[in-house]
Amino acid sequence: MIKHFFSQRSVQVGATILLSALVFYIAFRSFSWTEFLAAISRFDRRWLLPSIGLALIGYGVRALRWQVILQPIQPVPLPFLFQATVLGYFVNLVLPVNIGELVRAQHFPELSYTGLLWLGKGG
Repeated sequence: MIKHFFSQRSVQVGATILLSALVFYIAFRSFSWTEFLAAISRFDRRWLLPSIGLALIGYGVRALRWQVILQPIQPVPLPFLFQATVLGYFVNLVLPVNIGELVRAQHFPELSYTGLLWLGKGG
């Protein structure tokens, strides 16, 4: 049973990675580096730090939300939840099908047994 679960999971992860490669190819096959670099040169850099700051605040609020949700089940330190949230969002940016949820569970196996930490989109 366990061997079957791991082999099925490996197939799912492999299929997700192949799907990601295909999506990247389709999305970037006609990518113009010249246009991209021209757009970057026009970017107003004054917005960079505020946007990074707001993103970090958003991740912090989400991590705090999970801390409140998990408190009755198992107290979890906020830094663990913040790191798991940021890691999950990063992986979800790169890979489709919300694979970031699985990465969070793999990155913090000592927390994954609660199950709640990894449920829900965007969390």
